[in-house]
Amino acid sequence: MHAEVKPAPIASPRHTLIVLAIIAAIALIGYRQMHAPPGAAAPAKSPSRLPTYLAVIALQYGWVQLVRGGMRARGRSLGELTGAVPRTARAAAVDLLLAAALYAAANGAIYAVRWLLHPPDANTSFLLPHTIPEKALWLLVSMAAGIGEEIVFRGYLQRQMHALTGSAAAAIILQAVLFGAAHAYQGLAAIALTGAYGLVLGIGARWRGNVLAAAVAHAATDIVGGLR
Repeated sequence: MHAEVKPAPIASPRHTLIVLAIIAAIALIGYRQMHAPPGAAAPAKSPSRLPTYLAVIALQYGWVQLVRGGMRARGRSLGELTGAVPRTARAAAVDLLLAAALYAAANGAIYAVRWLLHPPDANTSFLLPHTIPEKALWLLVSMAAGIGEEIVFRGYLQRQMHALTGSAAAAIILQAVLFGAAHAYQGLAAIALTGAYGLVLGIGARWRGNVLAAAVAHAATDIVGGLR
């Protein structure tokens, strides 16, 4: 039986620390929001979610550019994570079938965690669209999150963790933990739920060799979750 080959890092350790620091900051902000005193003053909320959606799209774009810059410094390409656009009907069918399988499996993992832990519902009501313009922009938000978060977590971090630990299994688990922590703003339950979701997508991305199918499944989950 052959030992697992340890891949070369796709970015510098310093760059990875920057990415992890951003995730830690997001997790800390989410934790503070969850534990804010009941009577704490909150900033006035805009009646429209459109500015928030545009900010999320910009954030996802920033994520991708950060990863691109770190990889480019090592002579690597973002295409290593995303995979090539399918050029044949067969290749497209494989990716679509895998995306459908990942969609079912990842959402099944969420239902399994709910059944086992009976957690309270995640606090996402403040993000969900209500008006027609919000629902239209939600489609773009979902696609941006599907692409951006898959590139960061199932692509960049999973590859980097594999290079650092020498274990593909450890890399899949670590990126799922980080993915869960990054969603702490939705509540403690969301950490377990999104962690399980990220674990399944990580397995799929590892098997396929890129994040294309995982990104499609992720975007579809967000679209359905926001428009149902």
